Amino acid sequence: MNAATDAAGAAPNKRMGASVLMGIVFIIAGTLAILSPLAATWAVTIIVGASLIVSGIARIIHAFSKSWGSFFLHLLLGLLYVAGGLGFWFSPLSAAVLLTVLLAWLLIVQGVGEIWLAFTAKPAKAWGWVLVAGVITLACGVWLVFRLPSLGLFMPGIFLGVSLIVEGWASLLMRRP
Repeated sequence: MNAATDAAGAAPNKRMGASVLMGIVFIIAGTLAILSPLAATWAVTIIVGASLIVSGIARIIHAFSKSWGSFFLHLLLGLLYVAGGLGFWFSPLSAAVLLTVLLAWLLIVQGVGEIWLAFTAKPAKAWGWVLVAGVITLACGVWLVFRLPSLGLFMPGIFLGVSLIVEGWASLLMRRP
């Protein structure tokens, strides 16, 4: 073997090692988020708040540019983003409940949509799976609504943890040899 062949073989091994490391880190972080859902929820609300503030500031700056129409509308939207972000920062627990309420209603609407889609696609081979997904999604949304506000403090952190764990396993399973 020559140096070029060795270098070509080493590159995939480095990528595979990075993919495995990332997967393990995501799984550990997700597990920690599930084990400490209140802390994870707090982190989610702080990050969402920061995102809203940065987006609001960018919108306000852009409102003053000459290339953008509707100055007052964009200025108002930017101020609303900043105010919303500050609300997330100064009241993260209320913000967590708000996120959970939005998620619950999103699941309800999605579940109803999937059920409707299943019945409109009834001649299709796997329409029953779409119906099952819709019923489960709808049930999750209704369950969240009836468990508010107490679950609102924990669910964003738990969802973050589950998402990180799934992402970690996907990284491990999708690595390229």
